[in-house]
Amino acid sequence: MNMKKMFKNLKTPKFKFGKKFMIGVALLAAVAVGGVFMYMNMQQKTMFNTALANVAEARFFMKTANAGGMDVQLYSGIRDENNTKVPFVMVNLNGTESLKDMHQIEASLKVGVESFPIVLLQNTYFPLTFANDIIKSIPKEIKPTDDIEITLMLETGNNPTLPLENSMPASAITWDEALRIAVDQCGDRLCKHDFETHVTILKAPAQDAEALWLVRFVCANNDIHSCVIGQDGSSIKH
Repeated sequence: MNMKKMFKNLKTPKFKFGKKFMIGVALLAAVAVGGVFMYMNMQQKTMFNTALANVAEARFFMKTANAGGMDVQLYSGIRDENNTKVPFVMVNLNGTESLKDMHQIEASLKVGVESFPIVLLQNTYFPLTFANDIIKSIPKEIKPTDDIEITLMLETGNNPTLPLENSMPASAITWDEALRIAVDQCGDRLCKHDFETHVTILKAPAQDAEALWLVRFVCANNDIHSCVIGQDGSSIKH
């Protein structure tokens, strides 16, 4: 038998893949890719829920005023106290040298048409700074849409009134939206650590300065991961 001729006459089998087979392969590939994205999405949701549960302090909004060398901030939010989330409303005043001998400043906070007496306490280490959580002095919820002004009782005949303006426009993303973006940016660095969450607002004293969200994740091993987020949701630094 001529072996050379026999092998020459052998034909390579041809495999024909039908249309149904190709559709099946495409569907399997789509399911596999979809499964990966679904898993990643679930991981992000789980991490966001963890970050939300681990909030040590979150500021929802901030109103500010700057006049006569005094910078006033009012911000509202929640903080963790003994594993319970409690609301707070802080008023913070950074003043001039003329205030350094005052141990406290009495003031009146006007919310809408109602006025409430409040007291700001001097910071022992920074004598030009006065602050207090006034939530117990205000028997109503303060909202970003409220018209608010503060009158400071500094000395006889010197009681300046400062209207407070929102540090962010109504179109800005909210604190929890900023947190979600920060989790998307930093989540892979948090998955193996216990951590607590801090959400605050950055704003320079100048009235035209743009306010930004600052989200910080403080890990049990002392690592800190931060993300600065713009009012439109853009990640500026992480």
